[in-house]
Amino acid sequence: MYKNNFLVILKHNGKVLREIDGVVTVPFGSDYTIVLKNYDSRRALVSVDIDGLSVLNDNQLVVPANDIVELKGALDNLSVNNKFRFIQKTKAISDFRGDRIDDGIVRVEYTFEKPAIPYRDVIKELSGFKSSYDVIGYRAGVAGASNTYSSSGITVKGTPTKQDFITTHTGILETQSYVITLKLQGCDEFKREVKTPIMTKTKKQCPSCGKRWKSYIKYCGSCGTFL
Repeated sequence: MYKNNFLVILKHNGKVLREIDGVVTVPFGSDYTIVLKNYDSRRALVSVDIDGLSVLNDNQLVVPANDIVELKGALDNLSVNNKFRFIQKTKAISDFRGDRIDDGIVRVEYTFEKPAIPYRDVIKELSGFKSSYDVIGYRAGVAGASNTYSSSGITVKGTPTKQDFITTHTGILETQSYVITLKLQGCDEFKREVKTPIMTKTKKQCPSCGKRWKSYIKYCGSCGTFL
């Protein structure tokens, strides 16, 4: 999903999963990663929540200008040790951990740095601050390599992996932040459990005439059959 010079996509086995109206369909038990691409000329400070909880230990991820960061899993200190895995939320899981309104939701909030200003204008720009820390305006971050109720699945630890991050600082941030949300689901619109992930290159085959169409097409353009 693309919004305000920023792109968020989910990958499974290195392939991009199809997003349709904010929904990503993938079989239960699938590992996935989150790709964050910044198209802006400024760095972005990013928070990532899954199932209503921060997966960055309440840190924020720095995505450089015109660059990409792929987050493979939840942070443990400054390392990722397991990929994200989407599993079915069974009754036993609901009874043990409870249900959250954000279950199945990947929420990415990002804020861009303010444009660089000439040194002679720094005092004017920061005249309202009271301490040297505020004047610096740095916030700690990590530098590195429509919400809908969903009861279908949650994200847990998956396949072991290794990804390390380091701490850094950002400059003064814009006051405006933006949010992108993606809903993970393991069933189709008929509540049938899906067996194969829907990728960006996945095509549906018409059961009537055999023609193939992109995954977001609902009706066969050749014979009109509902796909």
